[in-house]
Amino acid sequence: MIKLDIINHVVNQTGLAKTKAEKVVETVFESIKDERVEFRAFGIFEVRPRKTGIGRNPRNGIEVPIPPGKSIRFRPGKGLRDLKIKNVSSGVSGTGGQLKARSHPRPPSGLALFSRDSRVNDPCNRSSHNRRQPK
Repeated sequence: MIKLDIINHVVNQTGLAKTKAEKVVETVFESIKDERVEFRAFGIFEVRPRKTGIGRNPRNGIEVPIPPGKSIRFRPGKGLRDLKIKNVSSGVSGTGGQLKARSHPRPPSGLALFSRDSRVNDPCNRSSHNRRQPK
């Protein structure tokens, strides 16, 4: 859902003109910047300071200072957590709470299915795509 969807929903629910609904939504968004916002049964949005640090440029390995900043954190409320648990247990979302099996299961350790070295021909081993196959 994007801001335009919210504006259209406000127009449909209240009967306001679209320009007024847009102004209402903008006003609400402007009023909640840089503050802790709590929606009961949904969750809490809060802005937290991020401390300075030292990073490393991956191309040349030179250390780079990382300036302080802000990050947004979201903690789901009880209503949202309960809704998620209810949907997962009833099979509405995802796999119904069951884990999906791998499409290519790995052979048990110590057992080579394809060759002497199971890592070379293992379809789950990503590094095997870069290796030459033995003749």
